[in-house]
Amino acid sequence: NEKFVSTCLDKYELMKTLSSHNILVPKTRLASNKFGDISFPLIVKPRTGRGSRGLGILNNKEELHSFIINSTYKSEELIIQEYINGLEFTVSVVLWRDGEIQAVVPKEVICKRGITKLAVTRRSKRIEQLCFEIQEKLQADGPFNLQLIIDKSTGIPYPIEINPRFSTTITLTIAAGIDELIGLTIQALDGKESYDFGNWKEGVVLLRQTQDQFIGENKFNQKKKRF
Repeated sequence: NEKFVSTCLDKYELMKTLSSHNILVPKTRLASNKFGDISFPLIVKPRTGRGSRGLGILNNKEELHSFIINSTYKSEELIIQEYINGLEFTVSVVLWRDGEIQAVVPKEVICKRGITKLAVTRRSKRIEQLCFEIQEKLQADGPFNLQLIIDKSTGIPYPIEINPRFSTTITLTIAAGIDELIGLTIQALDGKESYDFGNWKEGVVLLRQTQDQFIGENKFNQKKKRF
């Protein structure tokens, strides 16, 4: 759905669209406009972007002014957003062309550095309900990744971004029992009824890391010959 994709890729338009459908979102303003109803601390980030590039959590007007002045983005390319104190989740929402959600896999983000480094699968009826509500209003026709914050004081989930693609934590989704890549590919080739996603496991942890390996040159040359 081209409209779904274009809306998701513009974070300001996405927040306006969700709000227009009575879905609770953080207060969001363009950095080029007034933002008097958003208190500090607050979030500043590009309207378009990924991997937390150009994002800042700012505590006062001086920090905000300095951040905007020194940003590589113009003020009209930045949004100011209410800071929601709580747990962050990244959610795999699995669906195909007919728009029917076949699986929702919420993952609590424990450590994030641009992308999620440490996360664990968690069941949440409230998050699942939110995903179905968003799908009912926005009508995606392919898998998407919902990012949200659960307010620590109220328990309310606030969407902060939707990525119209597989999540970078797709490996965790697969490890928990929902192979969305293989499943959706089979459905695309052989029809929806050809694959059943079934259930998934809670409490599966992703430890994303880079591992350096060191071996002797002779051993390396022996391995190289095999290929």
